[in-house]
Amino acid sequence: MGASAKTLDKIAELVRGGSVPLGAKIAELGTQNLNCDPGTAAKLVQLFRDKGANVSISDNEAARIGEGGYLGAILKAVGFDYTAIDIFDAPDTRLHDLNIDFVETDMLGKFDLVTNYGTTEHVINQMLAMRTIHDLAKLGGIIHHELPMGGYFLHCYFTYNPAIFHDLASANSYRLVDQKISSGPWRRTSRALRENGFQDDRFRDYGIEVVFQKTTDAPFRIPVDNISSATISEAAWTAHRDNEEIAISTVIPVDPQTMFARLPFKTMHAAYWSRLRFAILNHFVPPRG
Repeated sequence: MGASAKTLDKIAELVRGGSVPLGAKIAELGTQNLNCDPGTAAKLVQLFRDKGANVSISDNEAARIGEGGYLGAILKAVGFDYTAIDIFDAPDTRLHDLNIDFVETDMLGKFDLVTNYGTTEHVINQMLAMRTIHDLAKLGGIIHHELPMGGYFLHCYFTYNPAIFHDLASANSYRLVDQKISSGPWRRTSRALRENGFQDDRFRDYGIEVVFQKTTDAPFRIPVDNISSATISEAAWTAHRDNEEIAISTVIPVDPQTMFARLPFKTMHAAYWSRLRFAILNHFVPPRG
């Protein structure tokens, strides 16, 4: 998807709000090109000048970068300590495959901001991709996802329901800072989709933007989608494979409105009676042995 004016506006908002400090260490998943109007790029540069950052770029240079240059170039120019990870060689980029590579020791928990601007939807290994983001972020650091939610039919492997982000937050104790859904213009359905049964002549792409703050140093936990289970449990399990701890966790979505939208009434009813039954048995039935 790449970076856009909206991306720069969000970074500026995080800086103004104090979530991301001047000179912060930024890790970017996938080295992104930037496409935005010259005014937006210049506005970002001016913000950092006003805040006393060590800005090493003119408005004209920022405008040129905004027309297809690397996002990292403008982030470095306003004083950020920037590193990207990617399978393709590029400036300020470490070669790293999100499908198979774990975060190197010198990068673990080092970054104030970790960005995922249209990268992980192209990665088969979603668990390792999300763990990588978690492992890169420092305690108190910000995680910023900007990804496809719907449409994008011939663009990528995955689109993302809001549910996955709420459950990632619940399993890993992230603070949900912001979430937004956006939609693109209507597009004519391609022949490749129509010939395979797509019913509508037109469709539109939807994007989802989510901002987390990492609040604990605990290892990454894989959320388990138990929303349709009859019993909601706080239980968690760990397994060991090749000396690598893998932790999974049942979850309750962090956003109550989303939780009630996802959770069928019959599931809530069954969960309530399951808990009540457990409490009664635990109180009245003596332990065996």
